Amino acid sequence: MVIGGVLLITGVVQIVTGLRSEGWSNKLPPLILGVIAALCGLGLLGEPWIGMKFIALLLAIFFVVEGIWKIIASFGYRPASGWLMMLASGVIALVLGVLIWQQWPVSGLWVIGLFVGIDMILNGWSLVMLGLAAKNLPAGEDPA
Repeated sequence: MVIGGVLLITGVVQIVTGLRSEGWSNKLPPLILGVIAALCGLGLLGEPWIGMKFIALLLAIFFVVEGIWKIIASFGYRPASGWLMMLASGVIALVLGVLIWQQWPVSGLWVIGLFVGIDMILNGWSLVMLGLAAKNLPAGEDPA
């Protein structure tokens, strides 16, 4: 239930972030990822045992899309020193999505807590690295 709530909140935050972004290239990835995360969260909250297979499938899609998006986005931050961590986070998210897909539907029994936790740790770490890199920029300079 806790993971379902966290995924639902994550999805809503990503949707709001997407809606606030300018241009469709900046809006679309967070909107897609937000909808997938929110659906996973709602599925876990509504039917935790019955929906495990469906949720594992949605998580596989989520991680693949998130991984591809992070890999592409990391090259936009290339001058910043934290871009490699974002690239690594994207590659790992992509690998997690492929692992879930390869073991589906059995993966629904174990994957949700493990992979969501790993992904959240990597997301946090990549944001910390980018924040530290942005902190070292001269005032008014754009990292991209």
